[in-house]
Amino acid sequence: MAAAFPRERSTKEVINSILDDYEKLTKELFESLSAASLYRTTKQDADCGQTSKAVDRLIEKEKELQVAIKQVQEQQARQQEIRMMKEEISKKDQEILNLESQLKEAEKILSSALFQAKKKLSAVNQANKGTVSSEELIKYAHRISSSNAVEAPISWMPGDPRRPYPQDIEMRSGWLGRRMEGIAMETGQPISDSNLQEIMQSSALSLGASSGLELPLGKDVTNGRQDQGVDEVEFMSSSPSSSSSDSP
Repeated sequence: MAAAFPRERSTKEVINSILDDYEKLTKELFESLSAASLYRTTKQDADCGQTSKAVDRLIEKEKELQVAIKQVQEQQARQQEIRMMKEEISKKDQEILNLESQLKEAEKILSSALFQAKKKLSAVNQANKGTVSSEELIKYAHRISSSNAVEAPISWMPGDPRRPYPQDIEMRSGWLGRRMEGIAMETGQPISDSNLQEIMQSSALSLGASSGLELPLGKDVTNGRQDQGVDEVEFMSSSPSSSSSDSP
């Protein structure tokens, strides 16, 4: 049986030592065989004993060599496993680095989103503290419209509670609205945009004749409404509406 290898010696050193011993034993075996062939008559028994011992030692050394070779194969297999594990560890390290980069990017995005959310939440809380009712907004809008209008009746002045523009109900209750309703009732057809200009021109002519004013037939009409004249106040309702009434 082969002797145990010293732990302080490497496998390479053990194999080299075994090979050296194997080489020496092989030379001794060939020398003993050569001597036995030369001296068959005188030293036959002694040479046979030496040859047998050399063969036994050579067989023992062969067993040690086989054990060392088996150990080398095991070490090579382990080395291959170690190499594969290193490659796998390298791949995992790269995946960890990629994941770390993605986590850092996600952290930046979440930090930005959290900052924006806190900013919006602060604005919402501030807006809730200074809540204004819809009624106050409507009153304020009426106040603005009563002093910043583009068009207004001739008799309207700043501070007048009426709106600076006629409402739909006021337009319908005016002279032009009643006339258009009368024409629609007589003809049985609704007033269309195509004949609205003709009706307004004829109405303006009749109004000018009744008031003693001369109005040209070719007077321009823009957006279905005649330019303001002296009698524009007659197109509106004489009953004023409060600033809190609903607009169309």
